[in-house]
Formats: sequence, C-alpha cells, structure tokens
Amino acid sequence: MGMPLSAGIKLGTYEILAPIGAGGMGEVYRARDTKLKRDVALKVLPEVFAKDSSRMMRFQREAEVLASLNHANIAQIYGVEERALVMELVEGEAPKGPMSFEDAWKIATQIATALEYAHDRGVIHRDLKPANVKVTPDGVVKLLDFGLAKAYSGEPDAVPADPSVSPTRTFGATVAGTIMGTAAYMSPEQARGKVVDKRADIWSWGVMLYELLTGERLFQGEDAAETLAAVIHKQPDLEKAPPQVRDLLGRCLEKDPKNRLRDIGDARYLMQETAVPTPALPARAPLPWIAAALFAVIAAITGFLAWKHLREEPPALTKLSFPAPDHFEPIFPTVSVSPDGRRIAFEVIAGNQPGIWVRNLGDSTPRKLADVSSASTPFWSPDSKRLGFLDRGAIKIIDGTGGPPVTIGNINNPNEPGMGSWNGDGVILVSEVNTPMYRISANGGSPSPVTQLDRARNETGHMAPWFLPDGRHFLYLARSTDSAKMALFVGDLGSTNRKQVLPSGNRAIYVNPGYLLFVRGSTLMAQRFDAGKLETTGDAVPVAEQVHSFSEGAMMLGHFSASQNGVLAYVAGNPAGNAQLTWFDRKGNKLGAVGAPGFLQYPSLSPDESRVAFTRFDPSTADSEVWIWDVAHGSESRFTSTGDNRSPVWSNDGAFIFFAGAREGLRKIYRRSANGVGAEEILDPSSEVPMEASRDGRYLLTIETPNPRIWVIPLSGDRKPFPYQSSEFTQTHPRLSPDGHWLAYVSNETGSAEIHVVSFPQPGGKWRISTGGGVDPVWSHDGHELYYYSRDNKIMAVDIRPGPLFQYGVPKPLFAAQIAAINSSFAVSKDGRFLLPVPVEQGVTASISVVLNWPEILEKK
Repeated sequence: MGMPLSAGIKLGTYEILAPIGAGGMGEVYRARDTKLKRDVALKVLPEVFAKDSSRMMRFQREAEVLASLNHANIAQIYGVEERALVMELVEGEAPKGPMSFEDAWKIATQIATALEYAHDRGVIHRDLKPANVKVTPDGVVKLLDFGLAKAYSGEPDAVPADPSVSPTRTFGATVAGTIMGTAAYMSPEQARGKVVDKRADIWSWGVMLYELLTGERLFQGEDAAETLAAVIHKQPDLEKAPPQVRDLLGRCLEKDPKNRLRDIGDARYLMQETAVPTPALPARAPLPWIAAALFAVIAAITGFLAWKHLREEPPALTKLSFPAPDHFEPIFPTVSVSPDGRRIAFEVIAGNQPGIWVRNLGDSTPRKLADVSSASTPFWSPDSKRLGFLDRGAIKIIDGTGGPPVTIGNINNPNEPGMGSWNGDGVILVSEVNTPMYRISANGGSPSPVTQLDRARNETGHMAPWFLPDGRHFLYLARSTDSAKMALFVGDLGSTNRKQVLPSGNRAIYVNPGYLLFVRGSTLMAQRFDAGKLETTGDAVPVAEQVHSFSEGAMMLGHFSASQNGVLAYVAGNPAGNAQLTWFDRKGNKLGAVGAPGFLQYPSLSPDESRVAFTRFDPSTADSEVWIWDVAHGSESRFTSTGDNRSPVWSNDGAFIFFAGAREGLRKIYRRSANGVGAEEILDPSSEVPMEASRDGRYLLTIETPNPRIWVIPLSGDRKPFPYQSSEFTQTHPRLSPDGHWLAYVSNETGSAEIHVVSFPQPGGKWRISTGGGVDPVWSHDGHELYYYSRDNKIMAVDIRPGPLFQYGVPKPLFAAQIAAINSSFAVSKDGRFLLPVPVEQGVTASISVVLNWPEILEKK
C-alpha cells in the first residue's frame, strides 16, 4: 500500500491533519483546505495503485458517480486532487444495533431516501453495510463509499454484449460469474456472481435494518466462504425482528430478485404504513449481575450448538465464480487455494505484466502481490500466511497480505516455469519442467535434489510436487519423452525410493477426506487414496467439467487446487479448448470456416494454398494427430494415426509434410509424402519440433526440446542438424523471410516473450520488433510485412523495407483476435487473409470457479 501520509504533508491545497481509516482502495485522511479554510476528507490512492490502470479506472468511476449525486443523505465530493478524492468530512459514527425501533426506523428511512435518489439517477451502490453509513451528532445519515457503485442500465437481466468495454470489468463488474460487495450483506445473486440491479441494494438494506433492530448479523459463518453459502442457501430467520417489520423484511429478503420488492421507495411507503411507537420498557430491569449471568449462559449454549452444528453439518454445496483481472493467460497450473480455504492465489497478466494475485473469498477485488518474469504456480505455507513461487530460477517467498518478496535460494535453470509445495516442518519442494525435485528450507539455503531422473524411463523432469499429510511423502509427476512411461509417483524426503501411484501424465493433489484430484481430458476426477498405504482404491469419479489444462502430448497439468477443508477452485472455460479454423481479412471480418471444430493447433497452408494441415487433439485420450483439409472438395482426412503427432510443416514444393511424432519413447521429426502414400521417414532422431521449411528448399527450421532452441536441418547432403546460435534464453517459433535473409523468432531474453529478427543463415545483427509482448511471427508472402500475435490479443503488422540492411517500422494493430490454443499459431495467405484457430464460443473467457464443500458431490454420486 505504501507509507501512510504524515501530518503536515500537502496534496495541492490540502494539508494532511490525521488518518481516519483505510480500505481496499486507499487511505482516508482528515485534511485542511487551506484555500477555503474548512476540513475535508481525502481518500488517497497509494502510489503503487496509481500505477494500476484498473484501480485508477475504479477511482475515477467513484469520482464520477459521486459528482452525479447531490443529496443531503449522500456524502458530497468537492473535487479531485492528484491521486485523491476530496470529499465532505462527515463527523459521526457508523450505526450499530441493537437500537430502539424508533431510532432504527429513522436511520433506515434516511438510507432508503438516499438510495431512492441514487436509483432514480441510474446508480446502484452494491456495497451497502453499516460501515458505509455515518450518523452525525445531529442524527443526519450520510451514505458513504461509492467505490463499487455502478451505473444501472435499467435492464436487470442483460449481460453486456462485450464485457471488455465495461468500466468495472477488471473489478468484477456485474457480468455473469462475478462476486462484488461484502459477504454478509450481499444479495444471493451477488454471491453467485450474477447480473445485479437495484434490487441487490434493497436486499442489503433489509439485512442492515435487521442488524440495526436486533444487533445480530442475519447471515454469518466462520469465514467469508461459509457466509456466502449461508446467503445463498439459508432462509433468513426473522423471528427476532419486531413483528410489525417482519413482512417488510421478508419482501426485501426474497432469494429470487423477481419476487423481491422492486423499488426502495415502496419500502419507505410500507415503513410509514407499519411504523408504530416503541413499546415502553418495564419499570424495573433485572439486576445487572443476573442479566449478565443469564446472557453468559445463553451465549455459551448458543456457541456450543453453533460449534457442534458447523462441524456435524458442513455448509451446503455451493458454487461460485469470478473472472481474473485483465488478460488471463493460464499456461502452467495457476490457481492455488490456501490451506484454510480463505484465499485463492493465481498468476495473471494484467497491464502486460505477469504477476501473482490473491483474492479473499467474499472480497470485491483481487490484489496484486508481486510481479514475475515467467509462468509460475504460487504455493501456500501450511499456516496460509505466506506464498512461495519461482521466478526464472529464483525461489521467492512473500507475505500473503503484501510486501516485497524475499529470495531464499536458486535452482539451476532460469528459463522454465516452476511449481512447489511446503510442509509443516518448513521444507519446500520445488521443480521446473526439466529438473529433478529439489528441497530447500523456508528460511533459505542451497537447494538439494531429493529425486533422481530415471534415464531408463527416458525421464526428463520431475514436476508438480504435493506434500501428503505426514509431511514426509509427496506426490510428483515424472515427465518422459516416452508418453507410455509418464507416471505419478510418491516420493520420500528420507530416501530416493518411490512408488508409482497412477500410470499417467496427469498432475494430481491429495485432499481430505482422502482423495487424489486430477484432470482427465477436461474433467476433474477424484479417486480414493490411502495415505498410509500410498495407494489408490476404487474407481475415479467426475467432480467438475470443462476444467482447463495445459497439455503437451500425454502430459496434462490441470489448473485446479483445493484446501483441506473442502474449498475447490479451478480455471473454467478452457480457453485453449474447442476451436474453429477461421479466415479473416485485414480488418478482422470473418470470411469463412475451415473444417470441423475441435481442439485444433498449428494450421499450415500448402504452398499452392489448396490444402491446410493442422493438429487435432483428442482430450479424452490425450492423443494428437495431423489432419489435412482439402479446400477444393471441402473435406478433411487423417494424415497420421499413431497417437502422438503434431506440428505439420509443408515442404517448399508441397510434396512432403514434416511433423513431430512420438515413436518408441522418443519424439522425432518425420517426413512423409503429402498424398499419404508410402512410409514415413525419420528426418531427425532427436527430440525436436519442425517449424518451417525455407522457400528455396534448403533448410528445415526446428525447435529443440525440452529446452527450446532453434536448430537448422539441411535438406540435402548429410542432413546433419546444427544449432542456429547458442543462448541462455528460450528461442521458439522461427520463421524465415521469403528471400531467406532474415529469421524472425520469439525469445524471453527481455523477461517476457518478444519478437526478434536476426540475419540468416549466419547470425549477425539483431532487432527487437515487438513492443509490449508478442508471439507467433509470420511473414507476408512478399516479405514486406511481419505479423505477430500481441499479448493483448491483437494481430499486429510491422512494415519491412527490403534491402541489404534490415529496416522496419512501428508495430500497428490490424484487428483484435482470440487464438484459442496456447502454443498454437496462425497462417497468412498470399492475398493477405489470416487463418486463425479461434474459440468456438467467441467472447467466452476463462474464469475461476469455486466450489465450497465439494466432497458433497461425491456423496451425491
């Protein structure tokens, strides 16, 4: 948040006097207007937030909403100064029940009057609660904090056609799947992430009125998750409310907004009709000590019953969802639920910067904790107070509430995404894609290996550690170039012994009450697991559908996590899933589809553009095959049939197709006649992926795996591959210019993926082409333009000026596009049309789904 402002500091003409309070959007100070000689309230956005465009948007929105409202019961805004809102200073306290019937009515009436005024001007508050109300010493009510307020369109059930244009989108605008507000006062539709209208304020008003009258929360739980479950499922018990107000409260607290009171003005009218004098108190009250003793006994009994109930009857199965901020680009498993089930951490790209974010369940917005340079899966400490993550080889820890991260150690490979797990003894296990498992103390030190790669099984890395309850044994996935030998193992901190648990390449975690969770296809599965015997029992059963995963061949890393007390979170929507190859013009207009939809990647146009080769992935079997679409006949046919083939590349004359295939445990580059006649031929026995054949037929450009580097295979002579250039950074997607003089590729040497161009065939000068991130470079047919896909989902074009020296222009966006498959690409025709694998459901973005008490799903099955 930054350092608080000290007394005497000036912001423009306002001198800070003293702090008043702090909230999610900043600190509030009492300040002196030195020009008009009056005290005001300054709501100051911290400097770190002022650099966040999303928070600045919300800050600006609050100023605009307040400026549109001028009412005696709404705190006024006087202006904006630098990064501060200048507001009316309201002296007073937040109302607190229990209070007399008469006093509660007076406060509720003024709140209703303010809401009616705001609703009539198209503004809904969305965070109505006692803390956002002040009662002055004169009894005047002031409604505060419109930070979550939203302009209401008047169409309560309409979802915006394009959520990206909503000014509140990155804070969870009222589009389907969003949670905003404060848990105890949310309407059920808010808690479910549904579209809300002014009736959500009416619900909150009813909840608050009940609290003012009784002094008790109407909906509560041990944490926000239980509170949300109560809001959604529990019928409000109004027996403690005065009889004359129960009918009104019941109409305000209908679960279905269609049955709820439609206008707060009607509530004011009903209040006037039903209001009665406060009953007189008895002449003498019981002796204080008797009342106190009685209260203590009742409280003890009630507390015991609540404790017993919560443990014998867990909260009902509840499903929620919320969108991640800005551009959500999950690659490695990105979601991590804290062990206590109260918070969810995830990696996201916001403002072109990857970062670790945390969201408390029930809070209105996530908070960014740290920037990172590459994909990283955050993992929690056992006490849920700290987070660990890897950032280009550095093992870091950060407090779950914020602050600078601390580096506790480093592992050897700085270019790969990492994962980790933390046990109760302060031991942290970490791994990257192509390393064994390492252990390090949470207090820092030198990492030491705890597993050994089995070369007889062609193992290339041990990934995805997850400690079992004893803190000694741990699950991990053994990655292999032989898909049949990928497996889930249990390792031991005390030895190199291990035991195979599942014969598959699926990441898995262990959760109470004794299950392994893993993804099969796009379905999250649960299978009983005996943590003592270290073995599975029974069959796996489905828990959730459409769970996103990162897949590479037979390896599947599901984007899910769970706490030990029944909170499950996963990335839903599968943004790298079902796709349709679609033609677009330079303006982004759709021109037609190619073939049937499916899990498609790597479209490749034949030189005469009569055929399209592409990869089709089967999520149910984790197999991928190369298919060919015949443009003239409008039909597609299968080109390969062995279970793991991908990345087709046409030869310069269209006679052959190069592709990557896994045979006998190793992925190799094969060549086969494009007409499907004849046997496949091994072109390179090493583990590589073909990317492009030069137009003169002399070279095939490939990517070495598992550490991405550019290699060149001569297509004549001895065909001996050679590396293009050595680098400590990753190099992917090499593309040769039509004249064969310039090579475009993607590198992470700047800390993020960017497009670079170098001379070819010998390395010479180097130029960075993209700005703000880019992948998938593609040359135009004449070589006068270079296209790429930007981090903010646009097809970009860069002018290239041919000549002995490489000259290029400024990147310009052509059109917004959504490429469905991660690590895919696109193709460009001779006449400048673009062939992209786009999601079948355009506009559907990934969201994070949360399931409370998920084991109940298994009980129902």
